[in-house]
Amino acid sequence: MRLEARSETGAIRHRRSRTNGAVKRQLAADGVGQSDRLAWREHVEAELHALRATVSRLEIALAEDRTTVRSATGQWAAVRAASMQWPEQLGQIRIKVDHLEEQVRADEGQVRDELDGLQHDIGRLSAYTLQTQVQERMINRVEDQQARLAENVSAVSRALADERLRTNGVIMAGAAVALISTTALLLANAPRLW
Repeated sequence: MRLEARSETGAIRHRRSRTNGAVKRQLAADGVGQSDRLAWREHVEAELHALRATVSRLEIALAEDRTTVRSATGQWAAVRAASMQWPEQLGQIRIKVDHLEEQVRADEGQVRDELDGLQHDIGRLSAYTLQTQVQERMINRVEDQQARLAENVSAVSRALADERLRTNGVIMAGAAVALISTTALLLANAPRLW
């Protein structure tokens, strides 16, 4: 592109110089004076200067456009290179997502198992609690019955002690009666024995 622009610029300059030479010869042939030629030349130079400035601006704009095109081409190449990596990156992301899903499933299974274990433990503890409550009630009943039994045994013991005292009193009374009657018999029979 640059070579084409330079060759076009060179062709324009060559045509101008040919045109300027033809104009100069025409003026010389027509007998135009030196001052007219200088004025004409200044006019042509002013026009050429404007054309050269325009051409310079166009060349600068062309260079900037080329730079922009190169930059855009580089960016496009970078985008294309990045987009060529997208399938690989998507594959890696898909692998990571699959791995995370497997891990979540495994964690769900483990959590389910742990919850089942906790429910089993809670059931066992509830059964133990119920059994403990039943045993406490039974112990309370046994303690109540034992207290009543102790009272009954105590009452029987007191009754037995009272009965023993009475029996002992009766026995002692009987023994006293027997002793008295034996003594009385002995005394009654004693003169005979002497």
